[in-house]
Parts: sequence; C-alpha cells; structure tokens
Amino acid sequence: VTEQLVVTFEAACRLAGDMGTVAFVVDMHGLKPHLNMDLKAMKSAADMLGTIYAARICRITLVDFSRATQALWWMVKPLLAPATRDKFAFLSEAQAKEHLRGLLDEGLCERMCRTLEVNRDPLST
Repeated sequence: VTEQLVVTFEAACRLAGDMGTVAFVVDMHGLKPHLNMDLKAMKSAADMLGTIYAARICRITLVDFSRATQALWWMVKPLLAPATRDKFAFLSEAQAKEHLRGLLDEGLCERMCRTLEVNRDPLST
C-alpha cells in the first residue's frame, strides 16, 4: 500500500511541476476498514505525507467518511497545526461534487463526479 501511494504521489507531483501542489480526493464509500488495517503501512504513509510531502499537499478531501471516524477527527484536530488541520475537508457526496465544481475545470470535474457515482452504483464492478 505504501509503495503504491508513493508511486501515485510522485506521478502527481511530476504533473504539478516543481512548484505545484497536489489535492487528494478520497472516496470512502464502501470502505471496509477491517480489510485495510495494516497499521504499519498506515503509519508509514502518514509519516511520509506529514514530513516529506507535507508542503506539496494543498488539500485532502474525504468523501463519505464514517461518523465514528469524523468524531475521532474532532478529537485529534485541535492537536494539529492550523496549516495541517486546514488541509482536510470531510464532505458528503453532494458536498464533494459542489466543492469540485468550484475547484476544477468542467471536464475534469465531470470525470471526478462520475467516478463518485460509479463508486456508488451497485451494478458497477
């Protein structure tokens, strides 16, 4: 998991150029946490994103994150530096679509919104 995250992030940084920043949109719909509980990998990724790549990340948008995890976020949030804390947004699907409309050009926004819809379509694979 960590290696794939690094490869993906490095590719995004190359696309953004030397001075560009990267925004993550993480759709949590249908996530089964018990299948993704490699704590060592999660800690490694968090350490890497929080140190090596911190300045390159401008925004992390988490879509349809569970209420329990959002409650945990509200407990951890005051412990973070404002610059880090302000990079996170927890949004519903509808809020995320509206948020993306304000950030992206029309073509990219439509692709992102369609991806959110496909993730929720029980007939898609």
